[in-house]
Amino acid sequence: MIYTVTINPAIDHRIYVEKFPEEGSLSRAKKSTASTGGKGVNVSLILKRLGISTKALGFVAGNTGYLIEKGLADDDVSASFVRLSKGETRINTKIIIEDGEGNISCTEINGQGPSAFEKDLEALISLFGDVNEDDMVIFSGSIVNGLKNDVYEVLLEQAVLPRKARFAVDACGELLLSTLKHRPFLIKPNLEELQEIAGRTLSDDEEIKSAATSLIEKGASNVIVSMGEKGAMFISEDGTFCTYQTQKGKAADPVGAGDALVAGFFAGLEKGLSKEEAFVLGARISEYTAMGEGIPEKFRKFN
Repeated sequence: MIYTVTINPAIDHRIYVEKFPEEGSLSRAKKSTASTGGKGVNVSLILKRLGISTKALGFVAGNTGYLIEKGLADDDVSASFVRLSKGETRINTKIIIEDGEGNISCTEINGQGPSAFEKDLEALISLFGDVNEDDMVIFSGSIVNGLKNDVYEVLLEQAVLPRKARFAVDACGELLLSTLKHRPFLIKPNLEELQEIAGRTLSDDEEIKSAATSLIEKGASNVIVSMGEKGAMFISEDGTFCTYQTQKGKAADPVGAGDALVAGFFAGLEKGLSKEEAFVLGARISEYTAMGEGIPEKFRKFN
């Protein structure tokens, strides 16, 4: 079983327009959509579509929290959430500009999430009761108000490591760094996050590889760096190294592409692929996701 942990899920509200609205003006969308989101939630949704057993854990709050739960239920994804008493699960707005000449851009405005307290964290820990040494636990994304940046470390020490489960982390800054001493099976910073950790601009593959290697030296077993239009990079403590170059052009909607990369990677491993093969599979699924094309049937039924 692959468990995902999303402490700060969201409803992703996409608004499609021909040009960015002028301040104080009224604009009308060409179309709009709303979908269940949040990094770990996205991973579970994609894993399910790839035929992999998964369960989503995390926090929800208010009326939008019910929409998260309904969205997962509609997609037949198993889920257990702690319901918070203060605030609402956030709504993240994506303004996607399509100018009719093939130019596409996406501006994101992430909403304010709810607040959690110590009792809520204890309730979340109790949801890990069925996790065992055969499972993978994926921690993804930001945290809600009221929790400290060591919350992933707390969950690891109290809920995951005692059960001898492996884990992965897709987060930024201290949320990620605090877990390295516990030897994550995988971490997946994007290029911007890796540059923040390194404290400098990473100009080419060698510099990116060097920065990723430093995270392996600090405890990570495998590192995937997602690089948007530049593709992705994989490096492992066993010396495996490969890159994937984007083939399909400029992304129509990059939101969730990194989550698709993580989901595809673990789906590949579950199906018996090598780490390098699983990385390539994840990168290809990520690329289709970013282009707004969904997951092709050939990936849903791979052996």
